[in-house]
Amino acid sequence: MFLSEAASGGPQFFYLAPWIVFIPVIGLMVNILFGARLGEKAVGAIASSAAGLAFGVAVLLAVSLVGHPDGVVIPLFEWIHIGDLNIHWAFRWIHSRW
Repeated sequence: MFLSEAASGGPQFFYLAPWIVFIPVIGLMVNILFGARLGEKAVGAIASSAAGLAFGVAVLLAVSLVGHPDGVVIPLFEWIHIGDLNIHWAFRWIHSRW
């Protein structure tokens, strides 16, 4: 995907938003549970890979944001619902105007 495709309404990757949080957490859990058996190099590789994958997802989301000048809100689930008060757990990207 090219930047011009994203600006013209091309593929959007906003469904990947939760993975920015979950990939490092999965890497942490693998290292906690199996780190003693894997060794120092494997633990480092898992941690580095998790950080690198999360960065890759963040780059895809940044490219997807190019076509949305007002930003994007991606609700994951409803957290609090009391009467007319609805609070969602969501990811919010706001396009920065430098």
